[in-house]
Amino acid sequence: MASINGDVRNPTEVRMSQMVLPCHANHRGQLSTGQLLKWIDTAACLSAERHAGCPCVTASMDDIYFEQTISVGQVVNLKTKVNRAFNSSMEFSCMQIVERSREGEMNGEVLAQKTRVESVELVLPPHANHQGNTFGGQIMAWMENIATIAASRLCHAHPTLKVIEMFHFRGPSQVGDRLILKAIVNNAFKDSMEVGVCVEAFCHDVGVPRRHINSAFMTFVVLDENNHTCILPRIKPETGDGERRYREAIARRKIRLDRKYVISCNQSEVPLSVPWDPCNQVYLSYNNVSALKMLVSKTDWVLASEINKVHLYTLEDGKFLSFKVEITVSIDARQTFNLLSDMSRRSEWDRYYKECQLLQEVDEDDAIYHVVSTVRSADGKLQDFIILASRRPPCDVG
Repeated sequence: MASINGDVRNPTEVRMSQMVLPCHANHRGQLSTGQLLKWIDTAACLSAERHAGCPCVTASMDDIYFEQTISVGQVVNLKTKVNRAFNSSMEFSCMQIVERSREGEMNGEVLAQKTRVESVELVLPPHANHQGNTFGGQIMAWMENIATIAASRLCHAHPTLKVIEMFHFRGPSQVGDRLILKAIVNNAFKDSMEVGVCVEAFCHDVGVPRRHINSAFMTFVVLDENNHTCILPRIKPETGDGERRYREAIARRKIRLDRKYVISCNQSEVPLSVPWDPCNQVYLSYNNVSALKMLVSKTDWVLASEINKVHLYTLEDGKFLSFKVEITVSIDARQTFNLLSDMSRRSEWDRYYKECQLLQEVDEDDAIYHVVSTVRSADGKLQDFIILASRRPPCDVG
């Protein structure tokens, strides 16, 4: 396993980063020694398990010195590793580094790699429900904590969380699972920054792969004493995957601003479309589906015609004219969905489609097609257009 600095990393090494909150502190606003010992014990236990391949318990702790205090708002970074293994015991060491915010250092350019944070959490019974599954709110709290640390490494201040996007529970985790949380600043704009967070779960069994269970994008700002947003330093992305995250953060921000504008408009207004750009191809489908859902939910559709149980509705709104077609068929919903969503087969049932060519598969639910119609323009050429088709499978078989 290679570390982020490129040097060889001890396979038993465990890293934990924790933001000191008021609930961790005593009456003087300083981190309580009991809380610090709890973090050290958890990290050391997980480090020992990586070597032993089975659950471990703490037998003793020797020579603990508290040389300085840690205050609320500071970040504690713990690094533990096994020094030596004996017949029935192991010795580990723990290095503790405290990050202190340096107010006013929000100038220049910061390497994205310097904002990278990796931490580990052990799921205990208080973190789970009666079925042993980890509370979603607990995972969100851990993700917010690790994202805040990553954001603070860019701004050297105390960031404030403003937006959470695309938070997905991809799978459950249970009591006894170990959660690896990773966060990095994807991009920094004038007064906000986006942090990407992912969570992987694994058990102590050797050879069992990690499970990707959660991911999200969190937007932070830094407020001054007058609650005004501060100007943030620029971010320099890593080559390759870092540049991809950098571009996708720009696309997500544009869609977020467009969606905010749409929500702020009157419901009578038709949602605006988002211009196509290669960097926002993955996220454009969200707007595609959202715009259609808002459009179909309007109440002033007018029935224009009804032929052979096919209902054609129209909606006029300013310079926009929208159409909606409804038909009831005695065919399985999934079979109907597969037929309607397969653009390459549309010419089989739509006489206005001459041919349809797949240009790019964005993901398993979205694709870009070049469609040629049977209608000719004034110069005699067949009309054609590019379409992004977003399909979402039915929630059930009904």
